[in-house]
Amino acid sequence: MDKKIKVAICDDAKFLCNGFREQFAEFPDIEPVGAAYCAADCLDLLELTSPDVLLLDIRMETETAGLDIIGDIKDNFPHIKVIMLTSFDDDDYIFAAFANGADDYCEKTTPIDGIVDTIKKVYNNTGSLRPEIAQKLVQRTQEVQRNQLSLLYLYNKISQLSTGEYELLREMYYGNSYKKIAADKYIEIDSVRKMAKRVLKRMEASSMNELVAQLRELKIFEFIDHLDE
Repeated sequence: MDKKIKVAICDDAKFLCNGFREQFAEFPDIEPVGAAYCAADCLDLLELTSPDVLLLDIRMETETAGLDIIGDIKDNFPHIKVIMLTSFDDDDYIFAAFANGADDYCEKTTPIDGIVDTIKKVYNNTGSLRPEIAQKLVQRTQEVQRNQLSLLYLYNKISQLSTGEYELLREMYYGNSYKKIAADKYIEIDSVRKMAKRVLKRMEASSMNELVAQLRELKIFEFIDHLDE
C-alpha cells in the first residue's frame, strides 16, 4: 500500500493511547497521527490531524461520552471511519454504537494485529460485520421489534380502562401503594383492591407487581405522556 492509513485515537486512558501509537508505528501502512483523552478534545484533534480512521472509546469521562459524539463526528468529518473501542462486551453498547453511526467495533483486548486488520478493512470498505456482532445486532433488532409490538398492545389495553382504573394503574406505576392511593382519594383500601382486580382482568395480567414491572420495562407511561405533549 502506497498511502499510509492515518489513525487517531480518543481514549481517557493515556497509557492505552500511547501503547496503540507505539504499536501502530511498527506497521508500515499505518500512521498514528495523534490522540485525545476526552470527548471534548476529540473534534479538535480530528480538525487538526484529519485522520482516515478514528479509534474511539465508548466510555470515557461519562458512561456514553464516546457514543454521544459520533453524530458530531459524522456530520463534521463524514470521510472519517469510526471504530468503537471498549473493555466491555455489552450488547446494548454494541447496538448503540452501530445505531449512532460507528463503522465497526473492537474490544481493547483484541490483539494489535486484529485491530490493524479491522482498520484496514474499514478504511478500504471491504469489511463485513463479524458473525458474533451481526448475531447480536439481529437479536437486538428482534428485541426492539417485540418491544414495539408489546408497547402498542399494552397502550391499546390501557386505553380501554376507565378513568379511575387508569389513574390507579398510573399511581401503582409510579410506586404508590394501595394504602396511599386509598388515603389520597379518601376511599377504603378494599375499594382500591377491587379496582385493582378489575385492572388486572382488563390487562390480562396475573399480578399487579408483574404488570407494573412489564409496563416500566417498556416505559409505557413515559410513552403516553409524550403523546399527550
